[in-house]
Amino acid sequence: MNELFTLREICERGGVTRRMVKRYEQKGLVKPVAVNKYGHLLYDEQGLFQIKRIRLYHQFGFQLDEIKLLFQMPESQLRKKLNEQIEIMENNLEKYKNLILEAKVMVEKMEGND
Repeated sequence: MNELFTLREICERGGVTRRMVKRYEQKGLVKPVAVNKYGHLLYDEQGLFQIKRIRLYHQFGFQLDEIKLLFQMPESQLRKKLNEQIEIMENNLEKYKNLILEAKVMVEKMEGND
């Protein structure tokens, strides 16, 4: 039998807050599989896996509505979408590296004016 997790356990293991899980439920991205005798919602291992994927895709820059679509895509289309997002993140990384260099130069110039 699959292991079941309470909302608190799902949050701890998935690195998310209760509020985030509730939002995922509202968007139809994850749902509890049972309720224990105390009325606590229970999630299975698939739910935990799904929450971890949602969190990762969100960190990649996808919004929840986009993530819902990602879950429905065939693997080839998902791969294409993820590669596009990787390119966006790499471009952003390059921009941030340049901004950091500019900020360092600015700070160095300021230090010379003391």
